[in-house]
Amino acid sequence: MYSFFKQLNPRERYSLIVGGSALFLFLAYILLWQPWQNQVQEMQLRVGAQIEELAWMQQAAKEVKQLRTSSASSTVNRLTASLFSIIDSSMAQTSLAKTNKRIEPNTEQEIKISFEQANFSDLVQWIAGLQQQHRLQVQVLTLEKLAGNDSVKIQLTLRQ
Repeated sequence: MYSFFKQLNPRERYSLIVGGSALFLFLAYILLWQPWQNQVQEMQLRVGAQIEELAWMQQAAKEVKQLRTSSASSTVNRLTASLFSIIDSSMAQTSLAKTNKRIEPNTEQEIKISFEQANFSDLVQWIAGLQQQHRLQVQVLTLEKLAGNDSVKIQLTLRQ
């Protein structure tokens, strides 16, 4: 190879050296520099996305802490208040306080309530309020329509 190179004119040797150098630089750019730059740009995009995700996670963590704090206080309030007092106080705020009723415990977390005659609409609103405010759930519900407008006889079991 060296003998072939020595046989060339100085001008041809110069052209071959310049062309070889240009080819070397081109291949170095295509095979090394450009992939490296593409990876740098891709990593910068990933870092930007991760920074945004971190900011979102930090915001979400603050919200979770706030919700846990408020949830913990409402859980403590709910657990400290007895089921009887919840039923009694919520019923006192409605027209159901004046109706003939019977309240008896089933278990620590369940209570059975019987109404001889109650207004159905008031009863539904009262139960919905118990579910929303105190997270009480209706386990058993037995209704019997009575003569009269919107009057029912009802037996229900509520669970905390």
